[in-house]
Amino acid sequence: YMRLWFELVALAAHDKEPFRSIARQILSTFVDWVAAALLVERAEEREQLATLTLTLVEGIALFDALGDDARRAAALAGVALRLGREGA
Repeated sequence: YMRLWFELVALAAHDKEPFRSIARQILSTFVDWVAAALLVERAEEREQLATLTLTLVEGIALFDALGDDARRAAALAGVALRLGREGA
């Protein structure tokens, strides 16, 4: 599924329709899905945190798709550091 998603995003990035509209709708749906799953203290932060979460997941998936295991691992370690889980 990720390969298809990355192909769609690449086409959308070149402003090609209907790929751009479809990719934007899928991305919006992803953000909404993540937002609904997040437990947040302040509701006004839900959208920002959902967007950040999706950005992290997509970035890590991109490193993985390109076979850059070192950067993928570094990104995961960085997330663990920010969550206060050093060595996780």
